[in-house]
Amino acid sequence: MIRNDQIGEKLHEWGPDLWVVQNIEIGDILPNGLAVSYRIDEETPKTLKEVIGFYDKGAVPYMKINKTLRDKNLNLEELINRNSNIINFSEILKKEAGQCLEKAIAVQLYAQKGRESYLVLAGRLEQPGITTSLGHAYNIIKKDGKWFLVDAENPIIQNNRRIPYIIPIEGIDEKSKEIILPKKYGKDIGRRYYLQ
Repeated sequence: MIRNDQIGEKLHEWGPDLWVVQNIEIGDILPNGLAVSYRIDEETPKTLKEVIGFYDKGAVPYMKINKTLRDKNLNLEELINRNSNIINFSEILKKEAGQCLEKAIAVQLYAQKGRESYLVLAGRLEQPGITTSLGHAYNIIKKDGKWFLVDAENPIIQNNRRIPYIIPIEGIDEKSKEIILPKKYGKDIGRRYYLQ
């Protein structure tokens, strides 16, 4: 098992093979798995501040991202039927549209300003009632010397309240690429995350 203190090194090593990205820059093109890709255009940082807000370096406005970027605003059919298969990410932000990938990109854009962080573009989530046949995007972020899994699409619902799913990682199974989480936040609630 890869220990928590080895995660950054391994993610950097595995990144290209497992669709894991450390830094997103202007001009980068990120695939979304639906025959279209997102370009991080020059308007993205400005639009992100207008739609989500300005936060201190490395601060991640998890609940603001989760509540603002909504699935109902993401017209996938419209995106797929465009003349171009590359869409500026600022357009998605202006529509306040998002599922797991769009939310994970927004988290990464905030986190990478002041923290070591990774965007998992095509991971996998296994949970009763959630299908991830197209993959699942989430983030792995280092805070106070420890690595955490951040899933901005799927907060924990407890007593009718949405609680950010920001969970300390115990390690990664090197063979299966399963991210090992504390039992009460992973297997006990039926969630299992994988890098592939």
